[in-house]
Amino acid sequence: MRRFKFSLETVLRVKKSLEEKIQLEFSAQLEKKALCLRGLAFLEKGLEEMVAAQIGGRDGRLNAAEIALFEAGRRAQIEKLGWQRGQLAHIEAELEAKRLELVAASRERKVLEKLEEGQFEGYLEKLNREEQAFLDELASHNSTR
Repeated sequence: MRRFKFSLETVLRVKKSLEEKIQLEFSAQLEKKALCLRGLAFLEKGLEEMVAAQIGGRDGRLNAAEIALFEAGRRAQIEKLGWQRGQLAHIEAELEAKRLELVAASRERKVLEKLEEGQFEGYLEKLNREEQAFLDELASHNSTR
């Protein structure tokens, strides 16, 4: 009897490699998100330190130029924070799209694997029937002697 060969083996291999590729892309997106979150935390901490340093400096007595400089720096830091939050939202949207793509690829692979299992069970049943037929024929041949 021939060995078992899944009829869609090539398709299954392609689906598995596609799923692995998407998994790597998803992992890269997770890493981008972590990096962006670290950058956001750094900017927030910088803003807090800037405000704390300004409040603590010179017993609260500042001239107009120092206040203007501080406000310009604070606005710039807030603008950077806004940009970073926008980047984070964009990365999270891409991450969700990759997650959905990964779920779909995983589902397709699982369907093919179930189909392979079904074909293998059918192969084993056919093998068992042929073996039983051979044994029945052998028994009938021995009983006629």
